[in-house]
Amino acid sequence: VTHWTLTVQVFYLWLSTYTAHKATEDGAPAEMPWFAKLSWYFHAVTLPATFFVFALYWGLVFDGTIYAVSICTHGVNFFVQLFDSFATRAPYRLMHGLYFLAYMLTYLIFTLFYYAGGGRNEKGKNYVYGALDWSSPGFTVPLVSGIVLVIVPIIHTCFWWCKYCSAAKNAQ
Repeated sequence: VTHWTLTVQVFYLWLSTYTAHKATEDGAPAEMPWFAKLSWYFHAVTLPATFFVFALYWGLVFDGTIYAVSICTHGVNFFVQLFDSFATRAPYRLMHGLYFLAYMLTYLIFTLFYYAGGGRNEKGKNYVYGALDWSSPGFTVPLVSGIVLVIVPIIHTCFWWCKYCSAAKNAQ
């Protein structure tokens, strides 16, 4: 999920930069261009996804050994995204949680296909993460259900609330 999220984040930041450039070059168009809509979609995915990666790594995966690359890929990227979100005042709608949910469902389904297809991680194990070892469905299915039904909505709602409060404060 780290690599997926970093890829999505780089695409989002590039697209957001392009959108800002086009807005300063062309002025405000009458209708939102497709690339601005796409940027908005990726913002709704990237903010909670970078937090998800940050929290999972430092809460579950971290083994006590600190590497610069781990700090950058499991922390700095989240704070870059958080800064971007509040500095740009990008809207963050409650219904956009469906985008983050779709992203997480896609990833979780990928891990199932990875297992079923005989994929191997760097240690030769038949899973991407040990917590998502589909050979133990008694543990993995409840975990995936908890991620989809509890964790994803909580993360999204927390960011929505923060953005909502920030927008309300800025409107005063």
